[in-house]
Amino acid sequence: MKDIPFIVQAFIPIQYKGIKLECGYRLDFLADECLVLELKSVEKY
Repeated sequence: MKDIPFIVQAFIPIQYKGIKLECGYRLDFLADECLVLELKSVEKY
């Protein structure tokens, strides 16, 4: 199986109409520089 490169907590800058916003965004995982994975969970009662 081929190794797939990934980044944990990848920071993605946000730009709107040419203005770089301070808020940015952090992805849970960025796999192979093209697949975004956002993990969510809830506690089951």
